Amino acid sequence: MFKKKFFSFFVCITFLLASTNVHAESISECDILPESAKSLPSSGEFSPVKNTVSTLATNNCVPLYRYKVKHSEPFWGGDNAFATSESFKNCNGTVSYDSIEMVYAKAKLYKYGAFLTSAEDTTNHGFFAGARATNTESTTSGLASFGEHKFKKQGYMEHNLFTYVN
Repeated sequence: MFKKKFFSFFVCITFLLASTNVHAESISECDILPESAKSLPSSGEFSPVKNTVSTLATNNCVPLYRYKVKHSEPFWGGDNAFATSESFKNCNGTVSYDSIEMVYAKAKLYKYGAFLTSAEDTTNHGFFAGARATNTESTTSGLASFGEHKFKKQGYMEHNLFTYVN
């Protein structure tokens, strides 16, 4: 009798733990691509505004952020979503890479609006982040890519920008 109750208890606990893990994974990503994402650009360029007046720069350099998401179809099949985020500075018309506190890129791959996979990359005290989400299915029809890009520079607000391509 004791073994039967213990076995039943063990099965119930195992089921609950397995259900919790599946639920946690399913809510960690957005399962359905929002319809509003389809109006987002596939790339962009942005110059942030200073956080406060006290952070006025002593030089004529202005931060410049570039971000994009794109598809890549390798000749052996499958499909990849690439998201890249880059930080530059524009000093009197001369543009060069600018190392900032944090650069982040996340690529999400959707098929007919349902989430498939994602990848992300964070670079601290650097200028580039790039992520590739790979489709492991043999068919590539109905795929769309969604990019999330974050930039954090001292003296400026953190910016979260989004891109989309199908």
